[in-house]
Amino acid sequence: MVWDQLLFVPLMLGVLALVPGTADACSIIKMYLEIDPQQKEIDFLPPDQPVVSVKSINRGRGPRRTEGKGAVMTSCDDIGSIGFEIGPVSDDLTKPAELGFLFQVVEGTLPSGLSVPAKPLVTISEKTEYGYYLHWTDGATDDQEPFEFTLVVVAVDKAGNHSEESDPVTVRHPGSGSYLERS
Repeated sequence: MVWDQLLFVPLMLGVLALVPGTADACSIIKMYLEIDPQQKEIDFLPPDQPVVSVKSINRGRGPRRTEGKGAVMTSCDDIGSIGFEIGPVSDDLTKPAELGFLFQVVEGTLPSGLSVPAKPLVTISEKTEYGYYLHWTDGATDDQEPFEFTLVVVAVDKAGNHSEESDPVTVRHPGSGSYLERS
């Protein structure tokens, strides 16, 4: 009986993957810096000031029509993301790939649904200068509102020492779809 149940779940997931218009769950991985109590006792110097720029902005999007399949969408179509490039930052004891980065909004309004983590993010990429993203549920539509906000980023080492704030970085998107026609 157990084997029948174990086979049923993958079989149904496989069938659902073949049905047009269905979607699997979208996974977003966020990793946060863990402060090391031993480092905290010996490390008192902060990391260098980070240099930050916006690398990409992706908005939620509506279903796409394809020939012979009707409307097609994925489970990630409603996800908005902002990718940041953070130039190499050095520290006296923490390796660059192990540094965390704390994002702080200083002006403007975030898009609806976006919140900035209260903990320092660590990269999920092998390249330490890229791989920092903020994600939010943006709506599976092509009708997106404009937004503009300014943030600063602080590098945090494994001892919890904070760098000076980065220069302010403005993040803006003009909006899209019929939202612009109503404005």
